[in-house]
Amino acid sequence: MLPISYWSVLALIFCTYVGPLSYSLQTLESVENLREQRSPVKIAIVGGGIGGTSNAFFLRDLFGEEAAITLFEKNTIGGRLATVSIAGAQYEMGGSIIHPRNLYMKQFLQDFGLKERETKGTDGTLGIYNGEEFLFQSSRYSLLTLIKMLWRYGFDIFRLNWTIDKVLNKFARIYDFQDGGQSFTDIEGIMKAMGGEEFIGWLHKPLDVVLREEGFSERFIQELAAIATRANYGQNPDMMGFAGMVSLAGAMPGLWSIEGGNKLVPQQLLQRSGATLMQSQVQSVERVTGKSAEKPILRVTWNEPAKGDQSDVFDIVMIASPIEDNLSGIAFTGFDHPITANFTGDYRHTVASFIEGRQRPSTFGISPKGQLPGSIITNAEVPLNIRTLAKNYPVDYNPETFNASRQVYKVFSTGVLNDTQMDALFESYSEVTHHDWLAYPYYHERKTFPGFVLSEGLFYPNAIEWAASAMEMAVIGSRNSAILAYQYWHGESPKGKVGTSRTRQEL
Repeated sequence: MLPISYWSVLALIFCTYVGPLSYSLQTLESVENLREQRSPVKIAIVGGGIGGTSNAFFLRDLFGEEAAITLFEKNTIGGRLATVSIAGAQYEMGGSIIHPRNLYMKQFLQDFGLKERETKGTDGTLGIYNGEEFLFQSSRYSLLTLIKMLWRYGFDIFRLNWTIDKVLNKFARIYDFQDGGQSFTDIEGIMKAMGGEEFIGWLHKPLDVVLREEGFSERFIQELAAIATRANYGQNPDMMGFAGMVSLAGAMPGLWSIEGGNKLVPQQLLQRSGATLMQSQVQSVERVTGKSAEKPILRVTWNEPAKGDQSDVFDIVMIASPIEDNLSGIAFTGFDHPITANFTGDYRHTVASFIEGRQRPSTFGISPKGQLPGSIITNAEVPLNIRTLAKNYPVDYNPETFNASRQVYKVFSTGVLNDTQMDALFESYSEVTHHDWLAYPYYHERKTFPGFVLSEGLFYPNAIEWAASAMEMAVIGSRNSAILAYQYWHGESPKGKVGTSRTRQEL
């Protein structure tokens, strides 16, 4: 999976953490009494991926020491940012790349003392495969690759650069809005603020249509655009236009990742937020309120293996994990409207396989002693059931110490590769591991999108994923939700100012 991202975050100032008070909910009256006794605001975050941890980070910045923040995550921190161990090293399993104009991620890198690592491997070559032959193969020499691309795709190569640069310049407006404390209750609002009616239109229009309107050739769409959408989102150019544009941005040069693994970012975000981590499965969120309550109180119930069901009450709850089709397993009760009734949408299964072995060139029409491209990406469904097949390198890759005799390949497919498919792809292999992900939404045409506000005090940072799934997108959605929560708690309307921003200082 090749997620994308965009612009600037800053060095935040952190205050002393005030831990949450734990107690059992007895009666509505006792809850209201407790509200007067505890810290001014108590916040629960459900989900410990990049979205949930960045949400905790921004909430701490806004609320300061007055907030008691608890983050619930049943698995490891990082979510879809994770590594896998194979051939004696760690490899990126989920979100793998960061765009050079992802300035939130760049600021996290700087503030947390992390190191940048280039994502390309030792040869950097690419082949577009249609199931029968390679339609295009790049060279190790950039000038020769440019000549070959111009010969096949003409000036669409330059048009792509102009188009993506225009998109990123418009996208960058969101950082000024967020630095100024502006928030948006829905995806359409964010899209309109960034790119006007054009970006809103791209939420409802397929990428191939968008690209035709931009003047791109059919060959470009069915080959270069297709490999970008298939590598990033496991989908074809008929996917939703805005997410498709994000996938094209991920095909541009200069991509990078975090040395040691991208999962280090959410780990640092959680640590610096001062939030209390509860490694438990949240079972329900219930609205509980009394006659004199100005704002509702929300009861969160979770399960701890050693203690059984536990519950606590909060002023604000952030759902930083998917709730479409009840993927989270959370029951929402006591609200005056169904929370998930209109939340429909599929997440795409993607199997990431890591194989230590030696490829079989003859399967791709190359002589047994020939050299396959470092990355093979299909532009259509192929009998081998693969979308990508690429050399992969450890998260601490060092060309001077890397053991090339233990080459690992990463394969994206729609299902677990069977023995026949494995034998077709590899002459031999010594170690294999498969991981089945609900990796990203299926970006088909949608009439409506989930909002960031589910009910009073209940927010949904993860809504942003239905515009595009990427690390930076998750951070943007989480900061937007943090601003919304701050405004809600202080009686301000969305798009109100939150005071002087402390975010953009360096970039």
